[in-house]
Amino acid sequence: MLNRRHLSARRLAAYLLLCNGSEVVARPNPQDPTGSGAETITPVTSAATVDGKPVTATYTPTSISITGLAPPITAATTVTTTDSAGATVAIAIAAGAGVVAGGALAGWLFKPVAGAPPAPTTPPAYTTSAQNNEPPSTTKETEPATTSTPPTCPFPTQGSSLSFGSVAKQPAWTAEIPSQTGSSYAPQCTPSGSNGQLFRGVDPGFIKELSAVFCKNDQSKDASQTIDKDDLPDGSSWKRDSGPTEKVKFTFDLKNKVDGCASHCQDAYSHLILGCQYNSHYLYGGGSLEQGCGNYTLEVQGDPITKLTCTGDKGNPLHNYMYRDGAQQAIQNFCAAQDGKVVKQKDESTFIKETTFSISYAEPCGGSGSYTLKQDLCVKYLNQVLDGCDTDTIVYKHGGGLQDMDNCGLFEFHPTGYDLMSCYPDNAEKGYITGGEHVAVTKDMAQDAINTFCDRSGDGEQYILDPAVKPANGFIQNTCKEKGLASCGYFYSNDGTRQGEGGGDIFLRISAAHFNPANALQCSPDQVYEVHGDRCKQMLAKLIGNGSVSKCVGSDKNKLDLGTFVESGEKGCVTWNAWAVNTH
Repeated sequence: MLNRRHLSARRLAAYLLLCNGSEVVARPNPQDPTGSGAETITPVTSAATVDGKPVTATYTPTSISITGLAPPITAATTVTTTDSAGATVAIAIAAGAGVVAGGALAGWLFKPVAGAPPAPTTPPAYTTSAQNNEPPSTTKETEPATTSTPPTCPFPTQGSSLSFGSVAKQPAWTAEIPSQTGSSYAPQCTPSGSNGQLFRGVDPGFIKELSAVFCKNDQSKDASQTIDKDDLPDGSSWKRDSGPTEKVKFTFDLKNKVDGCASHCQDAYSHLILGCQYNSHYLYGGGSLEQGCGNYTLEVQGDPITKLTCTGDKGNPLHNYMYRDGAQQAIQNFCAAQDGKVVKQKDESTFIKETTFSISYAEPCGGSGSYTLKQDLCVKYLNQVLDGCDTDTIVYKHGGGLQDMDNCGLFEFHPTGYDLMSCYPDNAEKGYITGGEHVAVTKDMAQDAINTFCDRSGDGEQYILDPAVKPANGFIQNTCKEKGLASCGYFYSNDGTRQGEGGGDIFLRISAAHFNPANALQCSPDQVYEVHGDRCKQMLAKLIGNGSVSKCVGSDKNKLDLGTFVESGEKGCVTWNAWAVNTH
């Protein structure tokens, strides 16, 4: 540390002149441990607890001369250097510091300690007499003898004076410690969030303005706040409809409750933002900064940027599609099985490829080189593909892909379902029409039959296809109530009025069953299928021209031949059949 012997200003100036001293000089304080009568200013000791360990810092009154720095001192300044032993020391000059002997400023000498409280915010309390009076001399001073060669300088050429430099881009109440490699005073940047993925890049200037809002909170206690552009004051250039949509969470964890902490909140966040920004336009994720008052953190809360690509029907809507409800359940099952897996750049062995879904590392893309799958994001992204494409239908979803542009995960939905159509007279030739002569029906009659078939319930009505339940063989009295079947017929008069059992001029039957014609099709395993409600109506709508796809419908929609089709999808192969015959 500095030598604390009493030296007169004249002697100090003479030695510094002979040794080519610098323009910045540290002076000892006017303490007098020998009891010579000079005023003594007591050092200040501050104690704190950092990570459960006691930390003590001692601030000793001293004085310092810096060219160009003179009263009035309106802002606190801290400078660092090393003493003759090579140890780091610092001097804090508080706002309002006055001049003591030799034009030097009053300050506090201390050894920087990680996590220690800030230096006192007021200068040492020297009195006027103590500032202007030199310590008494016990011997008569004599002029140095004149010789032909200059006398040897009693100080070493290194350390004859202490040079100081201001600390760039640091809050004024801290000092940079070159020897430290830990987190103290250096921002710790976290480019990824709690989900392990990069957050969207946000303009550092926007985050800095948000931090000014947060710093208005009471900094004498822990604080946490999530802020967006709506919280900015009116007139801010960021507070506009086209401004950033991200939110930023700010947190302050108090460690030491001392004067001056509140005024340094914005300085701390400015230093943190500057240290963690990718460039002048983007800061990813967030970071933290440990200072004497506590720990300052920020976290950008925004989803990664994504890019959606749709496959489309490519001119054949009945090819490579999946019904929306079935796709939603398949997405849940698929993503639950992939949670925690990692796909790696240029390593296809880590890619996930299944019949309907796949996940890979996108190329070309930057990112970290690996992408960790999270169930919630997987579900979210694949549902965005499902509902963001083929927006005019809930039946014929043809899939596509969604890329996380920040992290390079690529989620793809590529269904393989299809419908194999058989219209009249092809379906009649294949034996799907029985019990009479085929007849065309009106659209209203066909719609009434479809609604009645798909909405039936109660009174023993059966509409669940279950591979574990086989319907009875031979004659069936009432197919509408036979377990394992989804089949029912209705009687109509020629004017379209539905009649009771056995009456009317036209008999119209609708049915659906697990059936693979001649086992010629590649089908998924049969699954339980409720032939009921909206899905039932949507599947049959194509036969009457009511859906986004129209098949087996001629130019006259009041003369409908209906038809037969095989739905090959996630429920297996299900053959749907609708036909009408004369009863006479």
